[in-house]
Amino acid sequence: MTLEQELESDSWRDYAKAGRLIDLLRAANLRERCRTARERYNEAFAMDEARWSAWIQDELANKTTGTKRERHTRCDELFARAIEECGRTSVRLHMGRSRNAMELEADESDRRALYETATAGPGMNFNDGHLIWQAYRAFELSWAASETQKVRVKALYLRQLKIPQAQSQATLEAAKTWAADAGLHNADAAFHEAYAVGNAAKVLREPYEARLLAVTSSHEGDAKLLRAYATYIDFEMASGSPDRVVHLYERALSSLPYVAELWRDYVLYVWSISFKSAEAASRTLMLRAVRMCPSSVLWKSVLELESSYDLYTHALRTKFRDPNDYGAVLTKVLTQCVRLDDWAKASGCVTFGFEQMAKDYSPNIMAAAAIHVLKELVDYALMKDHKTTVASFIDAVFAQLAERAPFKTAAEFVILRTDTSRLIKKTQKEVLDLYDVALQRGTVEPVGLSKKTVDEETRRLAGTAMLLKAKARYLSTFAPKKYDDFNEKTNAMAAVRRYELKLACERLAANAAAKERMKSGGSRRERAAARRAGAEPIPRKRTREIPEGGDKTDMNLAGMDHDARVKTLFPTRDTQTAFVKNLSWDVTDAELMEFFTGAVSCRIVKDKATGRSRGIAYVDFGEEAALNAAIMRSGEALKGRLVDIAKSRPPGDDGPDGRGGRGGGRGSRGGGRGGGRAAPSVASGRGRGGLGLMPRAITVTRTDNGEGAQAKTNADFRAMFVKGSSQ
Repeated sequence: MTLEQELESDSWRDYAKAGRLIDLLRAANLRERCRTARERYNEAFAMDEARWSAWIQDELANKTTGTKRERHTRCDELFARAIEECGRTSVRLHMGRSRNAMELEADESDRRALYETATAGPGMNFNDGHLIWQAYRAFELSWAASETQKVRVKALYLRQLKIPQAQSQATLEAAKTWAADAGLHNADAAFHEAYAVGNAAKVLREPYEARLLAVTSSHEGDAKLLRAYATYIDFEMASGSPDRVVHLYERALSSLPYVAELWRDYVLYVWSISFKSAEAASRTLMLRAVRMCPSSVLWKSVLELESSYDLYTHALRTKFRDPNDYGAVLTKVLTQCVRLDDWAKASGCVTFGFEQMAKDYSPNIMAAAAIHVLKELVDYALMKDHKTTVASFIDAVFAQLAERAPFKTAAEFVILRTDTSRLIKKTQKEVLDLYDVALQRGTVEPVGLSKKTVDEETRRLAGTAMLLKAKARYLSTFAPKKYDDFNEKTNAMAAVRRYELKLACERLAANAAAKERMKSGGSRRERAAARRAGAEPIPRKRTREIPEGGDKTDMNLAGMDHDARVKTLFPTRDTQTAFVKNLSWDVTDAELMEFFTGAVSCRIVKDKATGRSRGIAYVDFGEEAALNAAIMRSGEALKGRLVDIAKSRPPGDDGPDGRGGRGGGRGSRGGGRGGGRAAPSVASGRGRGGLGLMPRAITVTRTDNGEGAQAKTNADFRAMFVKGSSQ
């Protein structure tokens, strides 16, 4: 309910919260509320194929909302919406809709129309398109055998064979087999001719498809995938087949729906090939593009193609992460209005756009972006002309914002307003009055100074200094005599200089403090310079713990490997520590401490990237007896898993078998630093190498009854191994 209230108060403009609400409602099995949330989500954002599929599955499974036919009818509507919005190349959605139509017992012509739509979309896919054609032929073959049926199936084979697809050879063999069974002995020549056409096109496209497959399978990143698609699209454009170009754009966008530049190119391409014949279709694509990818880059391109107040409002209702992106879209809307001499609409867009910015962004950030928008608007409007209409419009916009936060206290806004007043031919008195009113108010401050890190007095001093300098610059340019009087009476420039010198002192002090901090730790370069100068050595920035009674600088560590150095520096490390393996992924530190008696601390090893437990841990004990008691519990169950417990040997400890420290290496991968694979003893230890996790296929053949028995755990294997060795 909290999420629902937050979304309603924000007019469902938060994408992440809306998705989380749907997931929570679905998990709680609140079907009606989940359906309502999905509808609201789809009004505000575009749903991907996974969300559409989940919605359709939920509607089919919800047997409390009507008869089976009513559920399938509702699902048919959802399939149509899903395909239109995101699934034009989705084999899964098209085939799902065809099966749903069969459940509805739709007319033969209606079902055939669905398959025809599918063949023009995913049926052109190089890799999976054959599935659509197979389903289409199965539909035709499901009717009673007749000459009409044979003609239709043959036509389907011929159409598919002319399309470049990876399975064209298999399709040819299937067509010949079908023709022989149907008694069409003269069809092979036509099949081979169609296959030749399709195979020639297939050979040309195979390198591009192979590149796409290589990038996708290797997870090399979206950048390489986009380059691969861009090259492929250029090839299809050169081949002169608009249908294949559109299909390839749709394929690319199904994989990269968040790339605004790709959507922009697709929109411009469709607009170019259908400018006169299908403007409505182009507009639908534009709206679909900005729903799937609400980016300032895309919105600016769409606004170039069409100008309407509805589209302007839609654009200004979009929530962008960056206020500068919103500002760019607002600037585009305003320049479009000015270009069309629609001053009333431009004024309304200014008000509405700034209100939206005030809702979504902090005051300082909003003011900075808004002032940039105003600069662009003034420049564009004044380039158009200097007539009274333009001057009145600009003056009205500034007057409307002047008493509203955060513009009222923004020094940059006051300076922009005064500069603009001069450009629209305001008198000297009017311009100077704007400066004086702001200075007398005494609350003006720069929007670039953070209120969290800069105190109020400093911010206001900075704002006053900015206004004094701006006023002095204006006077020195347009009223030199007044400038002398202003400087003499108020001593303004001296105050500005004192403030700037104060800033310089603070900057120098901050630099000196930073240098002192660097010297206290000492960078590698500074330590080397100090050694060359014969000064006292500067300690490392990250110092290691020095053993009690020892001095690291006095130890001769040259020539030692890593494990020997650690053993020398830390002779007591891991002497009373147990190494625990085969832990359940969800075991916590508290549960592990509770499992052992006498444990003083524990460390569960976690993956650095995911933060998930790796199933191993180190448990420290206060005395040797507690450690030995813990080792004897090896093989007991903890949260459903039999744990393996061994003594952790410190690095450099040769152990009883003389095969290197930490279990013959570092971990369960074999080899490693330990000097080979350790014997399967209790002290297998930690680290790479050693026995590690025992292969489950190992079988000990010497048992009490003479038959082989497979070890289930590492503890079982050790017990069987010791028992077998003693016999």
